[in-house]
Amino acid sequence: MGNFSQDLKTGEKAENFLIKELQEELPGLKSTQGDFPDYDLISDSGYTIEVKFDAISRTTGNVGFEYECNNHPSGLASTKAMEWIHVYYLIDKWVYSRIRTNNLKSFIKDNWNELKKVKGGDRNSSKLILIDSEDFANNFPYKEIS
Repeated sequence: MGNFSQDLKTGEKAENFLIKELQEELPGLKSTQGDFPDYDLISDSGYTIEVKFDAISRTTGNVGFEYECNNHPSGLASTKAMEWIHVYYLIDKWVYSRIRTNNLKSFIKDNWNELKKVKGGDRNSSKLILIDSEDFANNFPYKEIS
């Protein structure tokens, strides 16, 4: 079982990094506060972003996408964000990919039968899709985090 408190702090660090990184492109970008499941970041123009920090990708070599938790749509299946930013470990460095959410959903739908599905998360209550990190990086451009 993961350490939710530590995971939350790490996720907030990733969000803060991305806010600084994207501030020029998306003025006023800020985190949503409190329990807000629809998206993580919003700009002054109303552009919304979901941010996922995939810490376990460092040891598994996969990126993971939750789509169900406790028998309810969650993660990628429930986000209302316009864009998905996935922070993950690729070979020997941390990177992030920026993807229009609809494009990511289409990719998963088009490849559904070939993708690995597993249970995971706290108490194995989540259903996830796993994609090899290198395959993911070949399909979605990434930027190194320095």
